[in-house]
Amino acid sequence: MKKIAAGAAFLLFAVLFLVLIQPKQTCGRDMLFVTITENNSVAAFDLEGNLLKETAVGVKPRGIVARPDSNEIYVANSGSSDVSVIDSCNLEEKARIKAGKFPADVAFSPDGKVAYVTNRDSHYVSVIDTLNRTENKKIEVGSEPLRIAFQDGLLYVSNYVSVSVIDTGNNSETARIHIGKALQDIEPAGDLVYVGNRHAQAVTAINASSKAIEFTIENITNKGNTVDSLTYLPSEKALLVADFTSGLLQKMDKKGDLQGRIYIDRHPVAIGADLKKGLAYIVSYGEYDLDPKKRENGMITIINFTSMEIARTFGAGKYSAGDIEFVEG
Repeated sequence: MKKIAAGAAFLLFAVLFLVLIQPKQTCGRDMLFVTITENNSVAAFDLEGNLLKETAVGVKPRGIVARPDSNEIYVANSGSSDVSVIDSCNLEEKARIKAGKFPADVAFSPDGKVAYVTNRDSHYVSVIDTLNRTENKKIEVGSEPLRIAFQDGLLYVSNYVSVSVIDTGNNSETARIHIGKALQDIEPAGDLVYVGNRHAQAVTAINASSKAIEFTIENITNKGNTVDSLTYLPSEKALLVADFTSGLLQKMDKKGDLQGRIYIDRHPVAIGADLKKGLAYIVSYGEYDLDPKKRENGMITIINFTSMEIARTFGAGKYSAGDIEFVEG
């Protein structure tokens, strides 16, 4: 009886292991995942612009990130204080994980075993075990943490006026760098970490070693415009910077010298990239209005980031779009 019980226990463990630790499978197609904030959903598109499916998630989804070495997409639902887990192959929501107030963005450890979620209105970062899908720890950071990125064992968090640096070895804040008001996207680039300053229409570069401000790229946009999203392109050693108000997308080297510029239709809010194909994917709000019900016709623009030429544009849904993630098939 003991041998039978032991065998049954082992079989149960093996089944649970296969269910929970799912290796990444090939879905057979490249896809773009876009959070449709006002519709409480995530839309999946192929690269020709065909809508594959719109998946219901939590309330007001914001940041969306693919979990490494898996077929899972994590979505920060700012209005329902949780994180949705979507299967990127069958496009179904498979779980929802409780977080703090106003989850805004997600980052992962390189092995995908840990997810880190910024909670803007709770002023901390959630540490989530992706195996059991529970919040294991809360890391206090600056006020109103928004975006988050991982590099070399460290997390960089853009708070409202500062950047927090978190050591993932002990899950504690080790530095806080004051920058200025209304910080937005944050992007590590090796020796430098870039953060967009919305009010100053600037990008600040932080030295990754000293954790001090290295320089500031000023006058990126016209007065009154806003720097919202950044993406670093390692193959180009260049940065893409999008201005929400004017639609201007600029490519600059790591020192901030301009290499190219192009205007994106409507209001770009997030940038994804396929480094192998040399393509960037920019998602834009539709015609902006203070009334969310009037924000219609979001747009996805695909550009060749080497030549800075538009390759394709297509609609991103009836309601306003928030964030974008490219997933290779």
